[in-house]
Amino acid sequence: MPDIKHEFYSYESKYTEGGAALQIPADISPAMLAELQSLAKKAFQAVGARGLSRVDFLVDRETGECYLNEINTMPGFTKFSMYPKLWEASGI
Repeated sequence: MPDIKHEFYSYESKYTEGGAALQIPADISPAMLAELQSLAKKAFQAVGARGLSRVDFLVDRETGECYLNEINTMPGFTKFSMYPKLWEASGI
């Protein structure tokens, strides 16, 4: 697991260099990946979103239960934003 510098994902941890430890790609099973992708598509469609988005989930480490956290219908593109980091990790 990456080094966690903050107990909570605060403004400081989100918008300062090295404030948040990112694990890209997520360390999850192929089955959980498929489940989260399916849930993300359903959430995207449920709110009538168009174009691009990032759908965030929380996963209970003990039970494996997945919880929808939020749908970012226009993800940020700052130097700290996760959306471009995800694209970069996928080769885009």
